[in-house]
Amino acid sequence: MIPYQKTVFLWGLVFAAVGLILLFAPTALSAQLTQLATTLGLSGAITIPTGNLTYILSLSLMGGITGIAIGSARHPREIALYKSLLIAKLISTLGFLFLSWSDGTAWLLCAGADGFVALSLGLAHRYSTRPLVPGFPRRHKGRGPFYEVWFGKVNIAPGKAFWFRYSLLDGKKRKAAIWGVFFDREKIEAGKEIHPLEDLAISHAAFHLGFAHLNETSARGQAGPLFWDLHWTMSGPHFDHGPWLIRRTGLIRNRYSACLLDIRISGSLQVKRKGSSSKDEKTETLLLDRAPAMIGHIGGIRQARSWAWAHCNQFEGETDVVFEGLSARIDLAKWTLGPLSSFVLFIGRQQYSFSSLSTIFQAESEVSEGRWLFSTKKGEVTLSGEIIAPSPVAVVEYTDTDDSLLWCHNSNLASLKLRLVDLSKGVDRTLVAKGTAAFEWVDRTRPR
Repeated sequence: MIPYQKTVFLWGLVFAAVGLILLFAPTALSAQLTQLATTLGLSGAITIPTGNLTYILSLSLMGGITGIAIGSARHPREIALYKSLLIAKLISTLGFLFLSWSDGTAWLLCAGADGFVALSLGLAHRYSTRPLVPGFPRRHKGRGPFYEVWFGKVNIAPGKAFWFRYSLLDGKKRKAAIWGVFFDREKIEAGKEIHPLEDLAISHAAFHLGFAHLNETSARGQAGPLFWDLHWTMSGPHFDHGPWLIRRTGLIRNRYSACLLDIRISGSLQVKRKGSSSKDEKTETLLLDRAPAMIGHIGGIRQARSWAWAHCNQFEGETDVVFEGLSARIDLAKWTLGPLSSFVLFIGRQQYSFSSLSTIFQAESEVSEGRWLFSTKKGEVTLSGEIIAPSPVAVVEYTDTDDSLLWCHNSNLASLKLRLVDLSKGVDRTLVAKGTAAFEWVDRTRPR
């Protein structure tokens, strides 16, 4: 939002200066504007009558739009501030155009000035609010049934990882939630905060509800014993799983975007740990400095029947390798299809993707308790792997738009082994991650 913030803040200073001149030297301002209009070959005079209701309202207007401009610079994603300022400038432009028709063309000078302000604000805002990250912006249009989730994982240190989730549900139940899970070797701290969907702010941020906030460069939230304030500057690669044709035809009821596959997160995570009594409660603060992380975004009218998902961007001895895989069973009319599997592997600038119509149906995928075996092939390239989650894992309950339930088994301390064979380039490479991969498997069977 930097271009818009700079533009609207500059105009706020101009509005303040013009307001002060209007307050203390209205006659001189009128004379200078009329002289400039005459120099430009315009006819008539620009008059500023003082001592009446119109003059007081003009001063009030200048003070109001100055405040709106400064506020919009501080909160650029609050669309109401931007629209209020733009409407004010458009109305004044039209008013000055009317005066130029009725009282002389000198008023075209004022119309041109306010029209330029409106144009610059509109262009700066449009440029600044374009999605910085493909697949990240909110998709919910205010109509259900629909669900939407942004989730992320952060590798904090050996044996420590953090998973966060922001969700909205617009179905038989309507709610928004903030989730957090902290993995610390054999101990898990988890929390969840649920709010009415109506409390979710309508803004350019993906998610904004009270203190909780998520946009393309930062995440903030609190869930039970967890409190986080995170930010990042790199977007890294992104990837849309599933064939383009199937996504466009809408045959699949949801869409997953691996919008931030490989980022480095900084900030802080606070974990409140309970002791034997309330007095023994302690708060641990973890400071993050460019920790390997990712963020994904999924949304649609209904969740899949079941799925397995894995991600890793911290392999042993590697600095530029990123992997993600997704295998899901989906409901289509009266049938359940799948598993449909999609994988992507980045090694430096080389991308190996297995997400076409010819690969998603042919990939092999076998999911069991805490383990996923998979294999896929495209031409002369084969990718196979195994991911194993240590015990314990976090188990969280999801609600679908039809009020049915799913259970997610999640670990951010899983171990992954990949093998890539590219016969065309003579590549046979094994990649290993020990305790730094994320792995979840989700189904509709209630845990025992």
